[in-house]
Amino acid sequence: MIRFGSEISTWFWNPDIWLPPNVDWNTFKEEKVINSTIVIKPENFAKFSDLWFALPIGIAFIFVRFFVENHVLRPLGERLGLSNSPRKKPKENAILEAHFNSKRKLLKGEACSLSKKSGLTEIQVERWFRDRRRAALPTRMTKFCEGSWRFLFYTCSFLCGLKVLYNKPWLWNTGACWEQYPYHTVGWDIWLYYMLEIGFYVSLSITAVVDVKRKDFVQNMVHHLVTILLLGFSWSCHFIRVGTLVLIIHDCADPFLEFAKLCNYIKKQQLAEVIFGIFTCIWVFTRCYLFPTRVLYSTIHAAEAYIDMFPAYYIFNCLLIILQFLNVMWTVLILRIALTGLLKGNCKDERSDSEDSVSEEEENERKKK
Repeated sequence: MIRFGSEISTWFWNPDIWLPPNVDWNTFKEEKVINSTIVIKPENFAKFSDLWFALPIGIAFIFVRFFVENHVLRPLGERLGLSNSPRKKPKENAILEAHFNSKRKLLKGEACSLSKKSGLTEIQVERWFRDRRRAALPTRMTKFCEGSWRFLFYTCSFLCGLKVLYNKPWLWNTGACWEQYPYHTVGWDIWLYYMLEIGFYVSLSITAVVDVKRKDFVQNMVHHLVTILLLGFSWSCHFIRVGTLVLIIHDCADPFLEFAKLCNYIKKQQLAEVIFGIFTCIWVFTRCYLFPTRVLYSTIHAAEAYIDMFPAYYIFNCLLIILQFLNVMWTVLILRIALTGLLKGNCKDERSDSEDSVSEEEENERKKK
């Protein structure tokens, strides 16, 4: 069994797949001399084993998050006028509750059959389901706490990224991402920046089951998975410089989106619309211009002048393309929201469930009957 596991590991970590030609894993266990002057010690190279630190960091993020939400953000939300009390549920009814837990919706003819089983009229059954679905929706306080936590992290991570990268040559010249590849050192600042980012997305993937469910839940989970794979892959293949560019570019707009949502939750609609407009401009510039023209162009085309191609290089590019595809999908949604806001004067997040959506859906169901 041990021998079989060793064979699988050897097959998986085949250097012909993960590393450029004439380079193997032993290369990073020896001192390297670059340009006859720069000596790189083995401990300065990135190691796959470092990625295991992201798991305890992600779990630590979960504990920190729930402490901050309960002891800082909820009291702050109350001071801003948000209610901390849960939504009132309708009167308990075991028959209706069982049906709600299995389907959550009333299909045509089901109100009549449930009326006979529960002893309520059809109108009372419909009203019970409407009230029960409304009670299951997250409160503004819940959304405020989740959004505030993300706002805090995205703001800190963006500022941290600026602090780490402002003096790095590849931030200003993407060609430097490939110079002397794969012999790129990893300082403690890059190491910490990477591990915190991976750990955060690990925490989001774990808490997704209890967080507010949105209509783009699947896209978000794909985004988290692709981000974790992309960062882990770039770390293992020593594409770390490109990875840091992906992080800093994608962190630019996120704080503004979360802040716009927070303004909306506390009913500061005009401020929310202004911040959302700023967010839209930054998002389009960074994710639809900077990312494809600087990062994707560099990895797909410019890298050919610096490095020899190998299988992991193509896999890495595929992950970047998937990420850009998600960016385009969200850009369409964001522009739709922005256009609606300009025409109707109300920027509403189409991904969120709301009380109005419950009422409208129940009304449509009654009309069908």
